Amino acid sequence: MNAKITGDDIREWRTRKALTQAMAAKRLGVAENTLMDWERGKRAIGVTRGVTEDQLRRVVQTVFHT
Repeated sequence: MNAKITGDDIREWRTRKALTQAMAAKRLGVAENTLMDWERGKRAIGVTRGVTEDQLRRVVQTVFHT
């Protein structure tokens, strides 16, 4: 994945869509704790333990294209 995405990008998308963190995590296909850590900058956004490349692709497509 070459797309760069930040926790601020995710938070902005979530706020724009009026989603809670739980709702956004479900829509993105990741654990709520993962989403919270991404938004707070506590965890790098990428393919890691618990986040597959397919999940990351879904995050990038959803945040940048909706």
